[in-house]
Amino acid sequence: MPLRLIPKYLMSVNLLICEKVLQEGDGVLSAIRIVDVFDVPADANGKPKQPGVVRMYACVFLRGMPGNHQGKLDLALKGPSGASKSIADFPIALETPADMPDSHPGATFNIQLNLIPTFFGNQTLIVSVDGVEVAKTVFSIRPSRERDAQG
Repeated sequence: MPLRLIPKYLMSVNLLICEKVLQEGDGVLSAIRIVDVFDVPADANGKPKQPGVVRMYACVFLRGMPGNHQGKLDLALKGPSGASKSIADFPIALETPADMPDSHPGATFNIQLNLIPTFFGNQTLIVSVDGVEVAKTVFSIRPSRERDAQG
Protein backbone atom coordinates (compact mmCIF):
# COMPACT_ATOMS: atom_id res chain seq x y z
CA MET A 1 0.00 0.00 0.00
CA PRO A 2 1.48 3.39 -0.94
CA LEU A 3 2.25 5.92 1.78
CA ARG A 4 -0.48 8.55 2.07
CA LEU A 5 0.79 12.07 2.55
CA ILE A 6 -0.69 14.27 5.24
CA PRO A 7 -0.56 18.07 5.16
CA LYS A 8 3.04 19.24 5.67
CA TYR A 9 2.29 21.04 8.93
CA LEU A 10 1.08 17.81 10.60
CA MET A 11 3.38 15.28 12.22
CA SER A 12 0.72 12.72 13.18
CA VAL A 13 -3.02 12.07 13.28
CA ASN A 14 -4.68 9.41 15.45
CA LEU A 15 -8.32 8.34 15.67
CA LEU A 16 -10.16 6.08 18.07
CA ILE A 17 -13.76 5.37 18.99
CA CYS A 18 -14.91 5.00 22.57
CA GLU A 19 -18.14 5.11 24.56
CA LYS A 20 -17.15 8.02 26.82
CA VAL A 21 -14.38 10.56 27.39
CA LEU A 22 -13.45 11.69 30.88
CA GLN A 23 -11.56 14.96 31.32
CA GLU A 24 -9.58 14.95 34.54
CA GLY A 25 -9.17 18.08 36.68
CA ASP A 26 -5.69 18.63 35.25
CA GLY A 27 -7.01 18.51 31.68
CA VAL A 28 -5.79 14.97 30.90
CA LEU A 29 -8.26 12.91 28.88
CA SER A 30 -9.21 9.28 29.48
CA ALA A 31 -11.00 7.26 26.79
CA ILE A 32 -13.54 4.97 28.46
CA ARG A 33 -14.46 1.63 26.81
CA ILE A 34 -12.59 1.75 23.51
CA VAL A 35 -14.90 -0.22 21.23
CA ASP A 36 -15.45 -1.22 17.63
CA VAL A 37 -18.69 -3.24 17.89
CA PHE A 38 -22.04 -1.85 19.00
CA ASP A 39 -25.00 -4.12 19.76
CA VAL A 40 -28.43 -2.82 18.74
CA PRO A 41 -31.82 -4.56 19.18
CA ALA A 42 -33.36 -5.90 15.96
CA ASP A 43 -37.00 -5.59 14.96
CA ALA A 44 -39.11 -8.49 13.60
CA ASN A 45 -37.75 -7.83 10.07
CA GLY A 46 -34.12 -8.10 11.16
CA LYS A 47 -33.46 -4.36 10.90
CA PRO A 48 -32.28 -2.09 13.73
CA LYS A 49 -35.21 -1.38 16.05
CA GLN A 50 -36.33 2.25 15.88
CA PRO A 51 -35.86 4.58 17.53
CA GLY A 52 -32.37 3.38 18.30
CA VAL A 53 -29.30 5.47 18.95
CA VAL A 54 -25.67 4.41 19.06
CA ARG A 55 -23.75 6.84 21.26
CA MET A 56 -20.00 7.11 20.86
CA TYR A 57 -17.13 9.54 20.77
CA ALA A 58 -14.66 9.95 17.94
CA CYS A 59 -11.38 11.10 19.47
CA VAL A 60 -9.01 12.74 17.01
CA PHE A 61 -5.50 13.68 18.09
CA LEU A 62 -3.40 16.00 15.92
CA ARG A 63 0.27 16.80 16.44
CA GLY A 64 1.86 19.50 14.29
CA MET A 65 5.29 20.66 13.30
CA PRO A 66 6.70 23.61 15.31
CA GLY A 67 5.01 26.87 14.38
CA ASN A 68 1.47 28.19 14.08
CA HIS A 69 -0.89 26.46 11.65
CA GLN A 70 -4.51 26.81 10.55
CA GLY A 71 -6.62 24.21 8.77
CA LYS A 72 -9.91 22.35 8.66
CA LEU A 73 -10.83 18.93 10.03
CA ASP A 74 -13.70 17.00 8.44
CA LEU A 75 -15.31 13.85 9.84
CA ALA A 76 -17.20 11.60 7.43
CA LEU A 77 -19.10 8.33 7.72
CA LYS A 78 -19.00 5.69 4.99
CA GLY A 79 -21.47 2.80 4.92
CA PRO A 80 -21.30 -0.56 3.15
CA SER A 81 -22.68 0.96 -0.07
CA GLY A 82 -19.47 3.00 -0.34
CA ALA A 83 -21.33 6.29 -0.09
CA SER A 84 -19.62 8.78 2.21
CA LYS A 85 -21.33 11.60 4.11
CA SER A 86 -19.68 14.47 5.99
CA ILE A 87 -21.05 14.56 9.54
CA ALA A 88 -18.94 17.28 11.19
CA ASP A 89 -16.22 19.83 10.46
CA PHE A 90 -14.06 21.97 12.69
CA PRO A 91 -11.39 24.65 12.31
CA ILE A 92 -7.87 23.63 13.32
CA ALA A 93 -5.59 26.08 15.12
CA LEU A 94 -2.18 24.73 16.16
CA GLU A 95 0.05 27.19 17.99
CA THR A 96 3.53 26.63 19.38
CA PRO A 97 3.88 28.36 22.78
CA ALA A 98 6.31 31.31 22.71
CA ASP A 99 8.22 29.90 25.70
CA MET A 100 8.69 26.52 23.93
CA PRO A 101 9.54 27.40 20.30
CA ASP A 102 10.73 23.87 19.40
CA SER A 103 7.64 22.11 20.75
CA HIS A 104 5.11 20.39 18.53
CA PRO A 105 1.66 21.96 18.96
CA GLY A 106 -1.33 19.67 19.25
CA ALA A 107 -5.09 19.62 19.20
CA THR A 108 -7.59 17.08 20.48
CA PHE A 109 -11.14 16.77 19.18
CA ASN A 110 -13.66 14.74 21.20
CA ILE A 111 -16.67 14.53 18.94
CA GLN A 112 -19.86 13.07 20.39
CA LEU A 113 -21.77 11.07 17.80
CA ASN A 114 -25.36 9.93 18.18
CA LEU A 115 -25.96 7.65 15.21
CA ILE A 116 -29.37 6.27 14.31
CA PRO A 117 -28.59 2.93 12.64
CA THR A 118 -30.68 1.92 9.64
CA PHE A 119 -28.73 -1.27 8.85
CA PHE A 120 -26.43 -3.79 10.48
CA GLY A 121 -22.85 -4.10 9.32
CA ASN A 122 -19.62 -2.18 9.06
CA GLN A 123 -19.20 1.57 8.81
CA THR A 124 -16.02 3.57 8.38
CA LEU A 125 -15.28 6.80 10.20
CA ILE A 126 -12.93 8.97 8.12
CA VAL A 127 -10.89 12.00 9.21
CA SER A 128 -9.71 14.45 6.55
CA VAL A 129 -7.55 17.51 7.13
CA ASP A 130 -7.58 20.23 4.48
CA GLY A 131 -9.32 17.81 2.10
CA VAL A 132 -6.77 15.00 2.54
CA GLU A 133 -7.84 11.71 4.17
CA VAL A 134 -5.47 11.23 7.11
CA ALA A 135 -7.06 8.58 9.36
CA LYS A 136 -9.92 6.10 9.42
CA THR A 137 -11.31 3.31 11.53
CA VAL A 138 -14.05 0.73 11.08
CA PHE A 139 -16.80 -0.11 13.54
CA SER A 140 -19.67 -2.60 13.34
CA ILE A 141 -23.31 -2.42 14.31
CA ARG A 142 -24.71 -5.89 14.97
CA PRO A 143 -27.97 -7.31 16.28
CA SER A 144 -28.04 -7.73 20.05
CA ARG A 145 -27.49 -11.32 21.08
CA GLU A 146 -30.19 -12.95 23.17
CA ARG A 147 -28.94 -13.70 26.65
CA ASP A 148 -29.09 -17.28 27.81
CA ALA A 149 -32.07 -17.75 30.14
CA GLN A 150 -29.76 -19.34 32.74
CA GLY A 151 -27.70 -16.14 32.93
